Amino acid sequence: KEFEKNYSEFGGQYLLTMLAYFLRRMIQKPKSSSDFMRQKIESQKKNFPIEKIKGLYQEIIETDFKIKQGLIEEKLALTFLI
Repeated sequence: KEFEKNYSEFGGQYLLTMLAYFLRRMIQKPKSSSDFMRQKIESQKKNFPIEKIKGLYQEIIETDFKIKQGLIEEKLALTFLI
């Protein structure tokens, strides 16, 4: 239900970009963010091993490629990804 709401409001490319941004921030520490944000990211990182984060990031890149090449419909690809 939440996916449908966000997909219709923001679109698929935005959701894919935000997923990649979230994972990238977990891998690479942000330089110019508040202490609160750094602590929030660190607490989220405890739930995911670094290899899992890298694997998810790779899946996002592959999904984006498949969508842009027309190999899979955008909404279906995002549904599989999520």
